[in-house]
Amino acid sequence: MFLISFLLFVAAGINDVLVNNIIIVGPLLAHYGIFMMFLFQSISIARNFSLGFVEAETLARQVTQKNEELEGTKQELTILNERLEEKAKEKTFELQSKLDQINKDLKLAKSIVQSLTLIPELEPFLKISVLYKPLADVGGDIYFVKKIQDGYVRVFLCDATGHGLQAALYTMMIQSEFERLNLVATRPNDLLYYMNQHFYDKNAELRIYFPAVVVDFDFSQNLLKFAGAGTQNQIIHKQNGEIVVLENTGPIVGILEQFRFGITDVKFEAEDRLFLFTDGIFEELNEMDGTAALEELVDLIKETRDLPLENVTTYIKDGLFQKMQKTVWKDDVTCIVFEIGNFLFTSA
Repeated sequence: MFLISFLLFVAAGINDVLVNNIIIVGPLLAHYGIFMMFLFQSISIARNFSLGFVEAETLARQVTQKNEELEGTKQELTILNERLEEKAKEKTFELQSKLDQINKDLKLAKSIVQSLTLIPELEPFLKISVLYKPLADVGGDIYFVKKIQDGYVRVFLCDATGHGLQAALYTMMIQSEFERLNLVATRPNDLLYYMNQHFYDKNAELRIYFPAVVVDFDFSQNLLKFAGAGTQNQIIHKQNGEIVVLENTGPIVGILEQFRFGITDVKFEAEDRLFLFTDGIFEELNEMDGTAALEELVDLIKETRDLPLENVTTYIKDGLFQKMQKTVWKDDVTCIVFEIGNFLFTSA
């Protein structure tokens, strides 16, 4: 459009130059050329403005449409967020309810385990001090002290698998089997034999394996009877300072069929002390070298000879923390100290 108007203007100008120089005869057309150029330019501007206005209206409609779509999407997202919040609240409430139930079950399990580990009155035969630190509310370590009859006491200590509810369930099963067999097993190794056979037969389904220690105190003969199933060597600290090592007498419970466990008999005297413990102490001292860990523990035990019994486990705990350079355990820890009473002197 601009090119046409410009060409008309130039043609009119050339025409006027030729007429003025009497080269051709005709009217002057320059003013018509200017008019036509302005006319065409006005039409072009008006047309471009009209197209721009139409395009602006189209864009405005598109923007409005997009805004409406965005607003709809926003409303959908708002509804979706509200639903998600409701779902999240429902799930949070559901999880909290389950967590509360689990905590309730753990508290019940803890109270049951505590009731099972109650120690009967054993004086003047025995005095007992216990260091029991489960990693969770309910740990895998469990012990029973039973007075079979006057002058005869049986101790059972084991380390069941896991912590929390799993450990509580295993503990209940072990305790049930212990109570069933305790009165029929006349010796510690017999009890381990019967328990081993029971769990071996059940382990196709349950897969419960655990180390255990059984000790009988026969005060009529001043005799200690010991049997161990997959445990660390246990320690007797004699009144004269001598250390007697009670070596393990068989594999862990539930792993070998019809295994006959060995038994160790040791004469005891007044104020002799028996130290029973689970592997948590060894893992704290030296997880890679059991021999070195036992030596360190024996050194600690020797230092307690002149301490009152009630201070022995505290001294051992503080000594372990000092050696480990920390103040928390990484596994269940149990250490039970038995001191032979002075009744022996009066009965002699």
